[in-house]
Amino acid sequence: FLLPALTKTRRGFWGAAVATTFGWTALHFYSIAGLIEVFMIGLYFAWLVRRYGTLWLPIALHALYNGLQFAILATWPG
Repeated sequence: FLLPALTKTRRGFWGAAVATTFGWTALHFYSIAGLIEVFMIGLYFAWLVRRYGTLWLPIALHALYNGLQFAILATWPG
């Protein structure tokens, strides 16, 4: 809900997307590479919200993304 509210400010969509994505990225601190990955996917999810006007698509893709990562890590040798 923060993204649409900030989009209406002088920041515009991309300023709002960067600000909100930065906040969520800070909650996912695992490594520097992980931060970059989470930030980039967060910007993509923000764009999806803007493009399609719904949270359902990013939510579904987030679940798929997490599920694929879990499957890879669960089957990783070692």
